[in-house]
Amino acid sequence: MWEHRCKIAVSGVGFSKASRSADIPLAADVIGRGGHALDPRGVLYTADNIQERLTMRNFMDGLRASGIDTGGPAPWRQGDSHAFARHLDRILSAPESPSPTA
Repeated sequence: MWEHRCKIAVSGVGFSKASRSADIPLAADVIGRGGHALDPRGVLYTADNIQERLTMRNFMDGLRASGIDTGGPAPWRQGDSHAFARHLDRILSAPESPSPTA
């Protein structure tokens, strides 16, 4: 059910739209469709860094599946909120890209 809802959400993403997601495969799909993806800690996923993030995510998933405790994310910091707000402001204030069908 969750995957279905995610696919519906991504199918509606077009140019100059933004998505906040800690789900890296979902963020990769959004980027592949010309959207912008930002994680809750303010990391802006781009075409230049998403493959590296996917590779690391899959590696860590494999470790967890084999029973290795990988810890978890670092504690939330105030700087995470500032980074998120800064990147979101840049995305929303950027001029719109033309539609690929236009």
